[in-house]
Amino acid sequence: MNHKYLSSNNFEIVNNIFEVDEDIAKTISILNKKGYYTKFCCSGHIKDPRLYEMYNKKNDVVYDDFNLGYIVNNYEDGYDILIPYTFTTVYIMFNDNYNFINLPPGFRKTNDQIIETLIHYYSNGKRKNWYDIDKEIKLANELLLKWALSLPELNTNNKKKIFDKSFVEDWLNKLKMYWFNKEVENATALFSKTTFYQETPFMDPYTTYEQIIEEWKHIKDENIQNIELIILAIDGYTVIVQWKLKQNNEDYDGIYEIKFNDKFECIYFKSWEMCK
Repeated sequence: MNHKYLSSNNFEIVNNIFEVDEDIAKTISILNKKGYYTKFCCSGHIKDPRLYEMYNKKNDVVYDDFNLGYIVNNYEDGYDILIPYTFTTVYIMFNDNYNFINLPPGFRKTNDQIIETLIHYYSNGKRKNWYDIDKEIKLANELLLKWALSLPELNTNNKKKIFDKSFVEDWLNKLKMYWFNKEVENATALFSKTTFYQETPFMDPYTTYEQIIEEWKHIKDENIQNIELIILAIDGYTVIVQWKLKQNNEDYDGIYEIKFNDKFECIYFKSWEMCK
């Protein structure tokens, strides 16, 4: 059965998400934001030793960890092997081979795309207690997170742009800076692809870039004292923002509805305002 996810804020269906183990979630977030895109991952789990997992292995690949396994099927180039739960794996599979210069302590590369470390359930023939196993799993994830934080960001030309709160904050900070400094050319450049621009619900919307530029020219004559832009919600490419303005000793408070296209360009801008 397929699943959908609902937002705990507005109970709308949330799309374009994926589930991640809690202990590795921050690491995966950081890696993808830096441009190291991931495909699969696991933070490691404590498993029942009475159960077995089956793996398909190639003849030319040797793993010392599988000495306790039972081969159940043989093929021309490999075999299926049942392995008792004697360890768990903390791993990340990347989309590409990123040629990392170093890895977290205790981790290894098993192929061009996977880094992993094994947490063994037994020591000197005796099973470790659950507390010690869990402690090792958490330590491995802490080392993984520290490593992710230390990695440099990839060249932005290779980095996939992500529409998220960070992007919206950056866009709004530019708008605020250009507005406060009365940089009309830079401010209106943010609306170069906007085909619906309405500063109050009672005015006809502007539909051309030239009209938007003309509207912004009036800020040159204003005494702008303070501007606040506060993100209230992000739903897909639509953003709701509370704005506060102190200008000419008057206080304004209002709401922006801003829509972006899949190239992250503003295409729709509508404002509601109240004056104190």
